[in-house]
Amino acid sequence: MRFVFVPNHTDSMIPMLKPLPAFFLFCLALIVLSVTACSSHLAENPADGDIPGDTDMDLDANETEPVIEEEGETDIELFDEDLEPELEPEPEPEPEPEPEPEAEEEGEFEEAPPVSPYSELSKILPSYPVDLPNPGATQVSIEIDGPDLPVWDLHIPLWIAHPFRGELRVKLESPSGRKSTLIEPSSDGSANILDMLTVTAFRGDRAPGVWTLTVTDTLPDDSGQLIWWTMHFVDPPEFELDPSLNAWPIDIPDNDAYGVADVQQVDADGTVGRACVFVAIRHRFPGDLHIVLTAPDGETATVKSVNDLNSLGLFETYTLDAFKDKERRGAWTLTVSDRRVGDVGTWDGWNLTFDCAK
Repeated sequence: MRFVFVPNHTDSMIPMLKPLPAFFLFCLALIVLSVTACSSHLAENPADGDIPGDTDMDLDANETEPVIEEEGETDIELFDEDLEPELEPEPEPEPEPEPEPEAEEEGEFEEAPPVSPYSELSKILPSYPVDLPNPGATQVSIEIDGPDLPVWDLHIPLWIAHPFRGELRVKLESPSGRKSTLIEPSSDGSANILDMLTVTAFRGDRAPGVWTLTVTDTLPDDSGQLIWWTMHFVDPPEFELDPSLNAWPIDIPDNDAYGVADVQQVDADGTVGRACVFVAIRHRFPGDLHIVLTAPDGETATVKSVNDLNSLGLFETYTLDAFKDKERRGAWTLTVSDRRVGDVGTWDGWNLTFDCAK
């Protein structure tokens, strides 16, 4: 029998395994220390959530991840706790109340300016035109009726058609017999007299009565006509009159459909048969004029329409049948207006009569 000797390797490794328990203990101690350090770190920073060694996932605490907004939306974040309370607008101050006007004591009223007493004077005019003798004199009178008022100044509109005005003499005589020469003969070779004369020679006279105008043609060969004349009494300076009242002559505004108006008061009773309106207007182109008469009840009638009349003035008597059978008594108003551009004129006066010849 053959015996083979097999060496025992276990016995040879025992000397090598003797240091292994000390090595395992060292590694175990390292593991325990690592776990203890990690637990301590997590306890101190529970919100970080960092994994040691994973540096790619670390984020700065001050940085935030970008938010991708969808197109068309607005990034509006509302937090009730961050909203500031809305400030109410301060109320506007109330306006101070306007002071109430002082109440007038009962029975006290502002007095209107007095109406001129001279407006109560009425005139009875002659028929026009009047032929002038050559040579020779002619007299034409106007009768003034009304209150016994003193005369201050007179305005005399005068129109005489004559080829040589320097031949003429014009005088005026008052009801008391006082006379005044208005125009003396001269070497003036111009034609016609168309003027507004201011006369002061009769101050202190009385207004009512017959006033007579005498026109004398001092040389032969040339003849003429007295087309028209009248007289207007100027209020004395002591009268504080209503400034809205018309004072003759009246300027007619150019291209004004409203025009100017004047009133004549008729105090006689009875009805109207035919009304006759005489007007005296100095105007470069009388065709521009439109004239209307208004009755006391407001009814109107056209005296003259706009036409192509071209002369130095309008001195005409117009007859109207539009007011037949109406009451005469009351205020009759004549309105004169210039309806075209370019020429102006002056209204010197007018007169209204009834039952006149056509």
